[in-house]
Amino acid sequence: MERNKKIIIGVTIGVSVIALFMFRKGIKNLVERIGNADDQRLTNKELKDAKNKGGSLSYADSWYKDQVAKILAQANDCGKYSDIIIVDAMRGLKNDTDFLKLKSEFGFRKWSPCGLDWFGDDSGNLVTLLTGELSTGNIELINQHFEKVGIKYTV
Repeated sequence: MERNKKIIIGVTIGVSVIALFMFRKGIKNLVERIGNADDQRLTNKELKDAKNKGGSLSYADSWYKDQVAKILAQANDCGKYSDIIIVDAMRGLKNDTDFLKLKSEFGFRKWSPCGLDWFGDDSGNLVTLLTGELSTGNIELINQHFEKVGIKYTV
C-alpha cells in the first residue's frame, strides 16, 4: 500500500511538472507573438511615415523579398561565407526607407541555426536574427555602413 502511494505521488508530481512547462511555454509563445505583432505594426507605421516624408525605396519589392530569402538561407546554414553574405545583403540598403522595408518584409520568422534543430528553432525579427547570428565585428560593419549612408537605425 505504501509503495502505491509513493508511485501515485511520483506520477502526480511528474505530470504537474510537465504541465507547468507546457503552460509556461504557451504563455511565453503568446507574449512573444504579441510583442512581435506590436513590433511589426510599429515598423509598418515607421515605413509609412518615412514614405510620407519623401523617403523612397531604392529597389523593387522583389529585391527586398530576395534579400529576406538570402538572409534566412544563410541563417540556416553554417557555411564559411554565411556571415559575409548576410552583411552584403545589409550593405545593399541605401536609406532608412530601405531598412524599414526590409525589416517589414522580414516580419517575424523562425530559423534553425546551421540547419540544426537540436535546441529548437530561433525566432524573431530581422534585428533579432542579425544580433543572434552575426559576430560583433560583422554587426559593426553593418552599423558603419548605415552611418556612412545616413541610415539612422543600428543593429
